[in-house]
Amino acid sequence: MTKIRLDGFPTGAAVAFSVAAGTASASADVAEWAGSAAPPPPPPPPPDDDSDITMTLSATRLTGTAPAGILFEATATSPVSSVVIPYHDIHYTWDFGDAGEFQRMATDMPWGRDRNLAYGPVVSHTFGAGTYTVTRTARDGVSAPRVVTLQVVVADADTVFAGADTGVISHSGNFTGKPAGASEFTSFAAAKAAMSGRARQRYLFRRGETFSNPDIRLTDSCDKVSFGAFGSGADPVIQITNLNDSGIIVNNSVTPDEVCVEGLDFRLPYDATNPGTVKPNGEGIMFGGAALTLSGVKTVHNCRIEGGAKAIWIGGKDTSPQYHVYVSDTWFSSWHDYGIFCGTGGYIGLAVLLDHLVLGELADQ
Repeated sequence: MTKIRLDGFPTGAAVAFSVAAGTASASADVAEWAGSAAPPPPPPPPPDDDSDITMTLSATRLTGTAPAGILFEATATSPVSSVVIPYHDIHYTWDFGDAGEFQRMATDMPWGRDRNLAYGPVVSHTFGAGTYTVTRTARDGVSAPRVVTLQVVVADADTVFAGADTGVISHSGNFTGKPAGASEFTSFAAAKAAMSGRARQRYLFRRGETFSNPDIRLTDSCDKVSFGAFGSGADPVIQITNLNDSGIIVNNSVTPDEVCVEGLDFRLPYDATNPGTVKPNGEGIMFGGAALTLSGVKTVHNCRIEGGAKAIWIGGKDTSPQYHVYVSDTWFSSWHDYGIFCGTGGYIGLAVLLDHLVLGELADQ
């Protein structure tokens, strides 16, 4: 800022001056001259006790392998008198920086299909590969909104499970579209035998094919394991006809940091239209055992599971529940026992279809 100093004028004298800038000019008359420096600006007003929200933001993790389920929690306080229970009285909105829609959700869901938006102090989200800025906004209806961000970095599974750490499986021997360097197999049994002992194991099933009773059971220890699809066409169908078999079992003796299941269609033998006939004991996906906890993060994303005793069994018990279980954009239907049984975790984008025949049968017990 330009300052002009005028000397030699007695206090109270009238002073006239003009200022020119380029082709423009202006003039002003100063009726009183104090003969001293300008006074300092007035101090800012005291802060309004009802004008600020304090908030902290935490996440179960900030890195992972795609698809990566993560749970977020915000804790906020506000001095606004109407905020008695912050968990309830403060309005929370989330933007995950991950634009898109759920694919398996019904089109008429009251909350819509926007997978990038969530509400409440505790939410979860499943991320694909990339770097994301998660934005959390808290409002109390009086103060200016409080915004806090976190950055999430998710690794591409093709990088994490590079080369022979990935096995592709096709009964027909069609391996078009497989990840570079992946090993080729015509059965899951052959893939499992060849990849046993690897720290990282990814099994991809050919899209457009059906795999009958493949016995997808992981029992040897590894750091990371993933089950998914490759190629083009409809999701691979994991067809289970044996009453005691499950779609995927990750045994409690395995201790991976991450377990991912993505893009698979599980079909088990329970027929909801005739619930009194066949009641299988198998599950769509089983993590751990009846009273056994599987450590690590478990993410189920973009799957369909129908016709089992339970869609997902999360092994554990009251004294040692499982945590970090994320189920997103997944459709459950036609089970006769539970949709998700036991455990604790974060669930997002979950479309569950429970037909009325199952409800009626349970009500009679």
